[in-house]
Amino acid sequence: MGQSNRSVRLLARLWEPHAIVLVHLRDGHGTDGMLDRANKILSGLDKPPLAELRAADQESVPVGVTGKVLKRRLREAYAAAAVHRC
Repeated sequence: MGQSNRSVRLLARLWEPHAIVLVHLRDGHGTDGMLDRANKILSGLDKPPLAELRAADQESVPVGVTGKVLKRRLREAYAAAAVHRC
């Protein structure tokens, strides 16, 4: 019974929407404390918290020939990473 409940909770977590934010950092800046500060602001606006905040360089963000970010490819990449973490 315990294993079944654990599996149900795991599946429920996989289907919960969550946001991952990619940020481009300026020289000398890091992400230390940035997630907490962002979530504090979002909480004050009655918005859901961010799940993760990651530093990214321009080369790691997929873009099409027009320069637009390919969000579908980002979702696929991060969904695969989320499954491997569980």
